[in-house]
Amino acid sequence: MTILGYCTTMDEAVVWTDSEVMAASGTHCHFRNKMVVNPLAGAVIIASGWAALAETADRLFAGARDVDEVADLLPKRLRARTIELIDRRYDPQKAAQQRVFLIGHSSFAGRVVGWEFVGDNWFEPEMNARNASPMVTSAPGSGLPSSSDIIAIAGEQMQALRETYPSAQGGMLTVAHIRDGMVMTKALHDLREPRATVEPVAPVLELVAA
Repeated sequence: MTILGYCTTMDEAVVWTDSEVMAASGTHCHFRNKMVVNPLAGAVIIASGWAALAETADRLFAGARDVDEVADLLPKRLRARTIELIDRRYDPQKAAQQRVFLIGHSSFAGRVVGWEFVGDNWFEPEMNARNASPMVTSAPGSGLPSSSDIIAIAGEQMQALRETYPSAQGGMLTVAHIRDGMVMTKALHDLREPRATVEPVAPVLELVAA
């Protein structure tokens, strides 16, 4: 019940997510930060699905040296935690819907990437250059999207989410810009506000670094 996405180039990345926490019934609970930054790794992690599973990923990520270390250790942790949650009567059919995205520079790949861990392949790590959840027609292609692009993508993602969860609000859209081992973050736009209230063309770096 989260919208999120990322787009990378060889040396940079832009990552975004909403801030709404929803109950399993699809009703609004509260708003909170969903993006965790590790300045040592120069990376961020975001997740969609069970909050308890996201907390497991966040704890491991917070103490890691780099994204490749997380990619090596996290799958086993996520599998074990998923089994525990199912034993506690979490819906096993929803295990396949869990998503964790880890974005930063990979020494293994020699570039900035997204490591992805998804429940429908039992959290085997996969490397990608860009992704969005839910996937929408305006999702980014090559190159980094501007702030205006991100707001438009997130708006379309919210529309897709509301097809299943009509009461979804989204809350504050947060964005991170990763470059040169640094992570700059900003609360970019309130998804509850009309699109017209947002400056339409400002580049993402100016907004993020302000």
